[in-house]
Parts: sequence; structure tokens; C-alpha cells
Amino acid sequence: STIFLQTKVITSTLLKLDSYGIMQIGQITPSLIYRLYEDTSDKHNFVYPMRSFLRFLYHSGDLSRDYSHIVPARKKRYPTPSVYSDLEIENFLATFDRSSPVDIRDYAISMLALRLGMRTRDIVALKLNNLDFNKMKISFTQIKTEVPQCLELVPEVRIALQDYIVNIRPNTDIQNVFLTLTNSPSPLSAQTVYCRIKKHLLTSGIDIGNRKCGAHALRMTLASELI
Repeated sequence: STIFLQTKVITSTLLKLDSYGIMQIGQITPSLIYRLYEDTSDKHNFVYPMRSFLRFLYHSGDLSRDYSHIVPARKKRYPTPSVYSDLEIENFLATFDRSSPVDIRDYAISMLALRLGMRTRDIVALKLNNLDFNKMKISFTQIKTEVPQCLELVPEVRIALQDYIVNIRPNTDIQNVFLTLTNSPSPLSAQTVYCRIKKHLLTSGIDIGNRKCGAHALRMTLASELI
């Protein structure tokens, strides 16, 4: 993806240079670099590929000077994490009907995100052999980072998981922990998890505003509590 982005930016840059009447790499000047920067609509993604390209042109001998350091810097803006208060989380958890099979499953999913900070992709990919109720551990390799993770099955999470697995989960050869509750069960998708959590947040009476309302928001809430 990095190579694709850099190729896209550099190709666009070379086409702009051509439109400026610049036909040789050696004709590139600091003023042209500033002009390219001002003319691009995606300044953040322009900076790193352009610096890398200019550095390459200098080391290859196509430019007599290294102009990479004069590409203007643009600080990336990071959005504020979506976090919910203790009272809002209490209202959210109160929406789960603990006698409903679907809600029992969704409650266990929410506990993994809210109390252990698991990502949605890791939750839907979780297998039965990742759970060790004897040692009170849950072990898996994170899909995003490929880093092994071993977390403690704290009582609140353990009880929710056991309630779902023992009483609700369909009897099937499928090893994924979380399944659809149909005649032909299949692993849950990340989109389904998002929709289910969003449904409970919306029915809880919480004023969500511009905040995110999926499992990621529950994960960020835990991170904020830990800080």
C-alpha cells in the first residue's frame, strides 16, 4: 500500500511538472517544489513521497542538490477518540436482555471490547481453542499487528462467555466462538458486530452526537479508563 501511494503521488507530480513546461528532472527548483505543494489537494500524503523521491533523485545524480528537506511539513490532525462515560456505559449494558439468546451473545461480544479492549476483527476471528477457562486466559494473534496477545479472563468477561457458549452457542463443527443463531450457523461478520453494538447504543438513550458507536468506541473507552 505504501508503494502504491508513493507511485500515485510521484506520477501525479511528474504530470504536473510536465504541465508546468518542465521536461527535465534537472530543471526542478525550490520554487517549483513549493508550487507543487500548494497545488496538491492532499498535502499530508504529498509530503513523505515527495521527500523520498527528491532524496532518490539527489543520490542518483539527477539533481545536484538534496531538496527533500525543503518540502513543507504538514502536521496530521488526529481525531478525538470516541469515549463514553461510566453512566453511559451503564445505560448501554442495561439494554441487553439477558434472557434473549441474541442479546446474550452480543453482551459477551461487548464485554470483550469493553473490558479487554479487543478489536472487532479479533473478536469475530476468535476460536474456541483460544479460550482457556482453567487458566483464565484468552490467547490469540492480533490480525492487525500479527502480535500474539494473552489476556486475563476477568470474571465479568468469563461469566458472559460461559453463559453464551454453554447455553446459547449452536452445536456445530465451526470453531469460531461467535456464530449466527440460525438453522445454518456461520461465523459473525465484523459488520454484524458493528450493527449490533450500534443498535444497543442507540436504544440506550445516550446522546451519541458525533461519536463512533461500534466496538471500536468501547475499546477506546477502556483505553481512556486505563489512562
